[in-house]
This record gives sequence, C-alpha cells and structure tokens, in this order.
Amino acid sequence: MHVIIVGAGPSGLAAALGFSALGWTVDLLEKHASFDVRGSTLGLAPNGSKALTEILPNEDVSTLTDMGLNVPGFKGVSVLGWWIIRDWLLERVQKDLNIHLRMNVKLYSIDDTSDDSKVWVDCQGVQLEGDLVIGADGVHSQVRSLLNLEPNISTGYRVWRGSASADGEPVLEGLLDKGIRALNPLWGTTTASIFNHHPKLHKRLNWVVTAQEDASVIDPGVTTPLDLAKPFWNNEEEGVFSKLWERSENHELTKSFELFTAQLPDNLDKGWGGSGRVTIIGDAAHAIRPTTGFGTALAFEDVAILCRKFKNIKDPMTRKTCEDVILAFENERLKRIKVISEQQKEAAEAAHRGEQSQTWSEEFKLWVYAGV
Repeated sequence: MHVIIVGAGPSGLAAALGFSALGWTVDLLEKHASFDVRGSTLGLAPNGSKALTEILPNEDVSTLTDMGLNVPGFKGVSVLGWWIIRDWLLERVQKDLNIHLRMNVKLYSIDDTSDDSKVWVDCQGVQLEGDLVIGADGVHSQVRSLLNLEPNISTGYRVWRGSASADGEPVLEGLLDKGIRALNPLWGTTTASIFNHHPKLHKRLNWVVTAQEDASVIDPGVTTPLDLAKPFWNNEEEGVFSKLWERSENHELTKSFELFTAQLPDNLDKGWGGSGRVTIIGDAAHAIRPTTGFGTALAFEDVAILCRKFKNIKDPMTRKTCEDVILAFENERLKRIKVISEQQKEAAEAAHRGEQSQTWSEEFKLWVYAGV
C-alpha cells in the first residue's frame, strides 16, 4: 500500500519510517527547498523516546538522546537542537528505498471522494495516488485547512528564538558550567531562557524570549527582545544578554512568531477531524504550549499508534475501512493529549507569573514515563 505524508519535520520523517517498516511505499512531501539548520531548543520527553523505539525497532535511539543534555528535575528529558532530531531521522529516511522524498513541493488539493479505492493529492500539477494521506505539516497545516477544520488559535504570546557561540566572550563563557538552563529571568510578563548545550554542542548557547501580545509594545518585525528587556533587566542580565544578542543573527532578533495551540474537541469519540483516507498528526492536529518537550513526544506517540492501527490492514483497503481506522486512532489519542496539553498550558502560564519551578505529580510522572 502507499501513503502520502505532507511535511518532513520530525513527525513526518518518523511517520515515513514507521510506514516503510510496515512494508508500505511512501511519498514524503516537503515545502522547503532544503533542510537548513533552523528551529530552536527542543526537549524530547521519555514517552517520545519510547515511541521512537517502537517506530524504529532496529535502531538504537540512545544515539539520538545521547546528543542532548538532561534537564535537572525531569529525569529522561533530553534537550537538543530541533534540527538534530530532524537530521537524525532524515539520515535514515534518505537510506530507505521505500521512501521517495520530494522537496520544494506545494500542496494544492486532496481528492478523497471521487474514487472509493484511492485518494489523490495534487501538488504543483503532479497528481499522486495513495491509500492514505497523513498531514504532518505543523501548526499552520495545509492538510488541516483542506479538511475544513478550524485553524489553530493564537495563545496571545509571541516568541523570539536564536543562538550564539560563547567562545572567547568571558561573560558568556561563564554560563557554560551552569547547567542546561543557564539563565531564566522574568521581565514583567516576558520570560527569557538561555539554554547551554555545551559540551554536546561546543560552547553553543540557544535563547528563547516569550512575551504577551501587546500592540502598544510589540510591533512584529520591528520589536526585538532588547526592547522588551531594557525596562526590567538588572546589571548582570544586561551584561549577559547584550553580549548574547550582539553575537546573534539580526533576523533572529527581529523575526518573531505567534504561538498557536489547537482547540481540541470536548467530544472524545469523534476524533479531531480526520475523514476518509486523510488524518493529521503532531502540531497539525494538537499543537500545545512548548514547555517541557511534549510536542515532539506526542507526535512520535501519534506515529507509533497509527502504525499499530494500520499494521494488519490488508490491501485493498476501502475508504470506509481506512476511515474507521483513522477514527479509532484519533479517539485513542484525544484523552491523553488533552491532559498533557492542559498541564503544559498551566506550566507556561505559571512561568509568566514568575513561578519558575515546574513540578509534576508522581502520578503524572508515571503516566508520562510509561508512554503508550
């Protein structure tokens, strides 16, 4: 059978590998023309590592997690650059003869009703025929839009992300022995974090600044983290962040992103909107607040469970059979995702109130670490 996956980020790459392992042929569509070093710090929670091990039973997933650093107080949460996870998966996709990776592809339409036996995807005049379409194309998912689902909604927060080398700058080198989260000030309702990836990434610091949307303060494309910090920071913070931002790229300081989350349905037996031969996973389906690394972990869980559901489905697969499998998959995921999404929202809101310590109940820890 043949699956068409839209989006070659971590969730799409994992899905391609998972379905290839089931013996399916895979078309993997990516809108970008190349794989750049982009994205910021990303945490991979233990449930994500466990799911990835199920997706790739012949791979040693520790070779990925060992490239990251552990977060104190959160056993098993490995912090890495987003692109490191992507590139680890990409290397395996590029070696897989069942997977056809198509770059610089724009998705135009999905026709899931003309023919009961197949689904048709139109991308830049090229029509692809498949048995299943998976949208793994992120927060602003085109597949989600083509399913006529409500778009993900703004959280009311905006984020800036960047990185810089500490090499040769004493003020910044002083952060290298302070653990993964080297500095974490609160400026009004604006949070800032400096993540220290040394020694796994030599003297490399990543930074994230998150602020409440306020039109009187923030002009997207113009306002920089420096503008938000100046009224609040102390001498130590000024010395560190001014040096850090001097070493960052200018576009990292001016380019910001709205944070979006999904409106998950209250009804837990009607899925999140997949229909016929089309479903969505990861941020396309259930974007959550980025707090302690659950977004990617939940996406990997999606892939593991979706592969379980389709493992014993035989060819030819009718549209009704596919739709039933998709509904069972989405329903199974919803309850768990709603609980984790709410916990991450509460943790993020607490951080903006200055409550920096994030704690999980023992029950929640066991539930998360057990995975799916």
